[in-house]
Amino acid sequence: MKRAVIFDLDGTLIDSAGGLMAAVNHVMRRHGLPERHREEIMRLTGNGSRVLIERCIGAGHPSFESILGEYVAHYAANAFVDTAPYPGIADLVATLRSNGIHVGVATNKDEHIARDLVARFFPGPFPVRGGGEGHPRKPNPKGVLDLCEEFGAIPKECLYVGDTAVDAETAAAAGMPFVLCSWGFRPRGDLERLGKVVDEPREIAVAAGIG
Repeated sequence: MKRAVIFDLDGTLIDSAGGLMAAVNHVMRRHGLPERHREEIMRLTGNGSRVLIERCIGAGHPSFESILGEYVAHYAANAFVDTAPYPGIADLVATLRSNGIHVGVATNKDEHIARDLVARFFPGPFPVRGGGEGHPRKPNPKGVLDLCEEFGAIPKECLYVGDTAVDAETAAAAGMPFVLCSWGFRPRGDLERLGKVVDEPREIAVAAGIG
Protein backbone atom coordinates (compact mmCIF):
# COMPACT_ATOMS: atom_id res chain seq x y z
CA MET A 1 0.00 0.00 0.00
CA LYS A 2 1.24 3.50 -0.81
CA ARG A 3 2.21 5.78 2.05
CA ALA A 4 0.84 8.91 0.35
CA VAL A 5 -1.23 10.08 -2.58
CA ILE A 6 -0.36 13.51 -4.00
CA PHE A 7 -2.97 15.18 -6.15
CA ASP A 8 -3.08 17.93 -8.72
CA LEU A 9 -6.00 20.27 -7.91
CA ASP A 10 -7.85 21.70 -10.94
CA GLY A 11 -9.30 18.96 -13.12
CA THR A 12 -8.29 16.28 -10.60
CA LEU A 13 -9.84 17.00 -7.21
CA ILE A 14 -12.08 19.91 -8.17
CA ASP A 15 -13.99 21.00 -11.25
CA SER A 16 -13.01 24.66 -11.34
CA ALA A 17 -13.42 25.34 -15.06
CA GLY A 18 -16.54 27.45 -14.54
CA GLY A 19 -14.91 29.61 -11.89
CA LEU A 20 -11.74 30.06 -13.92
CA MET A 21 -13.80 31.01 -16.97
CA ALA A 22 -15.80 33.56 -14.98
CA ALA A 23 -12.62 35.21 -13.65
CA VAL A 24 -10.91 35.27 -17.05
CA ASN A 25 -13.96 36.72 -18.76
CA HIS A 26 -14.35 39.36 -16.04
CA VAL A 27 -10.99 40.86 -17.00
CA MET A 28 -11.55 40.25 -20.71
CA ARG A 29 -14.73 42.33 -20.62
CA ARG A 30 -13.06 45.10 -18.61
CA HIS A 31 -10.38 45.46 -21.28
CA GLY A 32 -12.53 44.90 -24.37
CA LEU A 33 -10.94 41.56 -25.17
CA PRO A 34 -12.64 38.42 -26.55
CA GLU A 35 -14.20 36.19 -23.92
CA ARG A 36 -13.26 32.51 -23.63
CA HIS A 37 -15.48 29.44 -23.61
CA ARG A 38 -15.31 26.70 -20.97
CA GLU A 39 -13.62 24.26 -23.36
CA GLU A 40 -10.92 26.84 -24.13
CA ILE A 41 -10.28 27.44 -20.45
CA MET A 42 -9.93 23.70 -19.85
CA ARG A 43 -7.39 23.49 -22.67
CA LEU A 44 -5.42 26.57 -21.57
CA THR A 45 -5.28 25.84 -17.82
CA GLY A 46 -2.54 23.83 -16.15
CA ASN A 47 0.57 26.00 -15.94
CA GLY A 48 -0.50 28.68 -13.48
CA SER A 49 -2.17 32.09 -13.67
CA ARG A 50 0.56 33.89 -15.61
CA VAL A 51 0.63 31.29 -18.38
CA LEU A 52 -3.18 31.17 -18.52
CA ILE A 53 -3.38 34.92 -19.12
CA GLU A 54 -0.48 34.74 -21.58
CA ARG A 55 -2.41 32.15 -23.55
CA CYS A 56 -5.54 34.31 -23.46
CA ILE A 57 -4.09 37.70 -24.46
CA GLY A 58 -0.43 37.16 -25.39
CA ALA A 59 2.60 37.97 -23.25
CA GLY A 60 3.32 41.04 -25.38
CA HIS A 61 0.03 42.78 -24.61
CA PRO A 62 0.88 46.32 -23.39
CA SER A 63 -1.35 45.94 -20.31
CA PHE A 64 -0.34 42.35 -19.57
CA GLU A 65 0.91 42.81 -16.00
CA SER A 66 -2.08 44.94 -15.07
CA ILE A 67 -4.54 42.43 -16.52
CA LEU A 68 -2.73 39.55 -14.80
CA GLY A 69 -2.93 41.36 -11.47
CA GLU A 70 -6.63 42.05 -11.94
CA TYR A 71 -7.27 38.44 -12.82
CA VAL A 72 -5.41 37.05 -9.79
CA ALA A 73 -7.16 39.46 -7.41
CA HIS A 74 -10.61 38.79 -8.84
CA TYR A 75 -10.13 35.03 -8.89
CA ALA A 76 -8.79 34.99 -5.33
CA ALA A 77 -11.96 36.74 -4.17
CA ASN A 78 -14.24 34.46 -6.20
CA ALA A 79 -12.44 31.11 -6.27
CA PHE A 80 -15.44 29.19 -4.90
CA VAL A 81 -17.77 30.36 -7.69
CA ASP A 82 -18.98 27.45 -9.85
CA THR A 83 -16.35 25.18 -8.30
CA ALA A 84 -16.79 21.89 -6.44
CA PRO A 85 -15.11 18.50 -5.92
CA TYR A 86 -15.78 15.93 -8.61
CA PRO A 87 -18.29 13.21 -7.66
CA GLY A 88 -16.72 10.55 -5.49
CA ILE A 89 -13.62 12.56 -4.62
CA ALA A 90 -14.61 13.38 -1.03
CA ASP A 91 -15.27 9.69 -0.39
CA LEU A 92 -11.91 8.81 -1.95
CA VAL A 93 -10.07 11.21 0.34
CA ALA A 94 -11.89 9.79 3.36
CA THR A 95 -11.00 6.25 2.29
CA LEU A 96 -7.32 7.09 1.88
CA ARG A 97 -7.17 8.78 5.26
CA SER A 98 -9.01 5.93 7.00
CA ASN A 99 -6.37 3.55 5.66
CA GLY A 100 -3.54 5.67 7.03
CA ILE A 101 -2.50 7.11 3.65
CA HIS A 102 -1.33 10.73 3.66
CA VAL A 103 -2.89 13.10 1.12
CA GLY A 104 -1.42 16.29 -0.32
CA VAL A 105 -1.78 18.69 -3.24
CA ALA A 106 0.87 19.87 -5.69
CA THR A 107 -0.59 22.44 -8.07
CA ASN A 108 0.39 25.34 -10.31
CA LYS A 109 -2.50 27.40 -8.93
CA ASP A 110 -1.39 30.30 -6.72
CA GLU A 111 -0.69 28.67 -3.37
CA HIS A 112 -2.85 30.93 -1.20
CA ILE A 113 -5.88 30.28 -3.42
CA ALA A 114 -5.19 26.55 -3.53
CA ARG A 115 -4.94 26.41 0.27
CA ASP A 116 -8.31 28.15 0.63
CA LEU A 117 -9.99 25.74 -1.78
CA VAL A 118 -8.53 22.64 -0.18
CA ALA A 119 -9.45 23.83 3.32
CA ARG A 120 -13.04 24.51 2.21
CA PHE A 121 -13.67 21.26 0.38
CA PHE A 122 -11.42 18.79 2.23
CA PRO A 123 -11.21 19.66 5.94
CA GLY A 124 -8.41 17.94 7.79
CA PRO A 125 -4.69 17.43 7.19
CA PHE A 126 -4.08 18.17 3.51
CA PRO A 127 -0.80 20.06 2.91
CA VAL A 128 -0.58 22.13 -0.28
CA ARG A 129 2.35 23.13 -2.46
CA GLY A 130 1.30 25.67 -5.05
CA GLY A 131 2.50 28.08 -7.69
CA GLY A 132 2.86 31.83 -7.81
CA GLU A 133 5.79 34.09 -7.04
CA GLY A 134 8.75 32.29 -5.51
CA HIS A 135 7.39 28.82 -6.20
CA PRO A 136 8.78 26.68 -9.04
CA ARG A 137 6.04 25.62 -11.40
CA LYS A 138 5.36 22.01 -12.40
CA PRO A 139 6.76 20.01 -14.14
CA ASN A 140 9.51 21.05 -11.72
CA PRO A 141 9.04 18.33 -9.08
CA LYS A 142 10.07 20.39 -6.04
CA GLY A 143 6.56 20.69 -4.61
CA VAL A 144 5.95 16.97 -4.97
CA LEU A 145 9.30 16.08 -3.42
CA ASP A 146 8.72 18.53 -0.56
CA LEU A 147 5.47 16.73 0.22
CA CYS A 148 7.24 13.36 0.15
CA GLU A 149 9.72 14.67 2.69
CA GLU A 150 6.90 16.02 4.87
CA PHE A 151 5.22 12.61 4.78
CA GLY A 152 8.47 10.79 5.57
CA ALA A 153 8.24 8.85 2.31
CA ILE A 154 10.34 8.33 -0.78
CA PRO A 155 8.78 8.96 -4.23
CA LYS A 156 8.28 5.27 -5.05
CA GLU A 157 6.17 4.91 -1.91
CA CYS A 158 3.75 7.56 -3.15
CA LEU A 159 1.25 7.91 -5.99
CA TYR A 160 0.76 11.09 -8.01
CA VAL A 161 -2.67 11.82 -9.51
CA GLY A 162 -3.25 14.43 -12.22
CA ASP A 163 -5.04 15.18 -15.46
CA THR A 164 -2.54 16.71 -17.89
CA ALA A 165 0.78 16.11 -19.61
CA VAL A 166 2.32 18.53 -17.09
CA ASP A 167 1.29 16.14 -14.33
CA ALA A 168 2.78 13.15 -16.11
CA GLU A 169 6.04 15.08 -16.60
CA THR A 170 6.05 16.14 -12.94
CA ALA A 171 5.63 12.58 -11.71
CA ALA A 172 8.36 11.34 -14.05
CA ALA A 173 10.74 14.07 -12.86
CA ALA A 174 10.01 13.08 -9.25
CA GLY A 175 10.46 9.36 -9.96
CA MET A 176 6.93 8.72 -8.74
CA PRO A 177 4.27 6.35 -10.15
CA PHE A 178 1.20 8.17 -11.40
CA VAL A 179 -2.30 7.89 -12.83
CA LEU A 180 -4.26 10.41 -14.90
CA CYS A 181 -7.96 11.21 -14.48
CA SER A 182 -10.24 11.02 -17.51
CA TRP A 183 -12.77 13.40 -15.87
CA GLY A 184 -10.36 16.35 -15.91
CA PHE A 185 -9.36 19.11 -18.30
CA ARG A 186 -7.85 17.02 -21.12
CA PRO A 187 -9.42 14.44 -23.49
CA ARG A 188 -8.96 10.82 -22.52
CA GLY A 189 -7.27 10.06 -25.83
CA ASP A 190 -4.52 12.58 -25.07
CA LEU A 191 -3.93 11.01 -21.66
CA GLU A 192 -3.73 7.43 -22.91
CA ARG A 193 -0.47 8.23 -24.66
CA LEU A 194 1.07 9.37 -21.38
CA GLY A 195 0.31 6.57 -18.95
CA LYS A 196 -2.40 4.79 -16.98
CA VAL A 197 -5.80 6.51 -17.08
CA VAL A 198 -8.51 6.08 -14.43
CA ASP A 199 -12.20 6.74 -15.03
CA GLU A 200 -13.52 6.66 -11.45
CA PRO A 201 -12.09 7.86 -8.12
CA ARG A 202 -12.27 4.35 -6.63
CA GLU A 203 -9.64 3.27 -9.17
CA ILE A 204 -7.23 5.64 -7.45
CA ALA A 205 -7.75 3.81 -4.16
CA VAL A 206 -6.96 0.56 -5.94
CA ALA A 207 -3.82 2.08 -7.49
CA ALA A 208 -2.80 3.17 -3.99
CA GLY A 209 -3.07 -0.44 -2.81
CA ILE A 210 -6.49 -0.39 -1.14
CA GLY A 211 -8.85 -3.23 -2.02
